[in-house]
Amino acid sequence: MEMRWSCLKGVSKCIINTQQEKTHSIKIHSIINAQQEKTHSIKIHSIINAQQEKIHSRKIMLYALKNVFSANY
Repeated sequence: MEMRWSCLKGVSKCIINTQQEKTHSIKIHSIINAQQEKTHSIKIHSIINAQQEKIHSRKIMLYALKNVFSANY
Protein backbone atom coordinates (compact mmCIF):
# COMPACT_ATOMS: atom_id res chain seq x y z
CA MET A 1 0.00 0.00 0.00
CA GLU A 2 2.78 2.40 0.93
CA MET A 3 4.62 1.61 -2.29
CA ARG A 4 1.57 2.49 -4.34
CA TRP A 5 1.09 5.73 -2.36
CA SER A 6 4.70 6.80 -2.89
CA CYS A 7 4.31 5.95 -6.56
CA LEU A 8 1.20 8.10 -6.77
CA LYS A 9 3.04 10.83 -4.88
CA GLY A 10 5.80 10.61 -7.47
CA VAL A 11 3.24 10.82 -10.28
CA SER A 12 1.56 13.87 -8.74
CA LYS A 13 5.00 15.44 -8.27
CA CYS A 14 5.76 14.71 -11.90
CA ILE A 15 2.45 16.28 -12.98
CA ILE A 16 3.13 19.37 -10.83
CA ASN A 17 6.61 19.63 -12.36
CA THR A 18 5.31 19.40 -15.91
CA GLN A 19 2.67 22.01 -15.07
CA GLN A 20 5.35 24.33 -13.66
CA GLU A 21 7.52 23.72 -16.71
CA LYS A 22 4.55 24.52 -18.92
CA THR A 23 3.82 27.80 -17.14
CA HIS A 24 7.56 28.52 -17.06
CA SER A 25 7.93 27.97 -20.79
CA ILE A 26 4.78 30.05 -21.40
CA LYS A 27 6.28 32.83 -19.24
CA ILE A 28 9.59 32.65 -21.12
CA HIS A 29 7.70 32.54 -24.41
CA SER A 30 5.60 35.57 -23.50
CA ILE A 31 8.70 37.44 -22.30
CA ILE A 32 10.46 36.67 -25.60
CA ASN A 33 7.34 37.76 -27.50
CA ALA A 34 7.13 40.95 -25.47
CA GLN A 35 10.80 41.64 -26.21
CA GLN A 36 10.24 41.01 -29.93
CA GLU A 37 7.17 43.24 -29.89
CA LYS A 38 9.21 45.92 -28.13
CA THR A 39 11.99 45.80 -30.72
CA HIS A 40 9.33 45.56 -33.44
CA SER A 41 7.51 48.64 -32.14
CA ILE A 42 10.85 50.45 -31.73
CA LYS A 43 11.68 49.58 -35.36
CA ILE A 44 8.26 50.77 -36.54
CA HIS A 45 8.61 53.88 -34.37
CA SER A 46 12.05 54.69 -35.78
CA ILE A 47 10.80 54.07 -39.35
CA ILE A 48 7.87 56.44 -38.73
CA ASN A 49 10.25 59.01 -37.22
CA ALA A 50 12.59 58.66 -40.19
CA GLN A 51 9.64 59.13 -42.55
CA GLN A 52 8.50 62.23 -40.66
CA GLU A 53 12.04 63.61 -40.72
CA LYS A 54 12.20 62.98 -44.48
CA ILE A 55 8.91 64.80 -45.03
CA HIS A 56 10.08 67.57 -42.71
CA SER A 57 13.40 67.99 -44.54
CA ARG A 58 11.57 67.98 -47.89
CA LYS A 59 9.27 70.74 -46.63
CA ILE A 60 12.30 72.77 -45.54
CA MET A 61 13.92 72.17 -48.95
CA LEU A 62 10.78 73.29 -50.78
CA TYR A 63 10.54 76.33 -48.51
CA ALA A 64 14.19 77.18 -49.26
CA LEU A 65 13.59 76.74 -53.00
CA LYS A 66 10.52 78.98 -52.82
CA ASN A 67 12.60 81.63 -51.08
CA VAL A 68 15.33 81.35 -53.72
CA PHE A 69 12.79 81.70 -56.53
CA SER A 70 11.00 84.62 -54.87
CA ALA A 71 14.35 86.34 -54.32
CA ASN A 72 15.29 85.87 -57.99
CA TYR A 73 12.03 87.27 -59.37
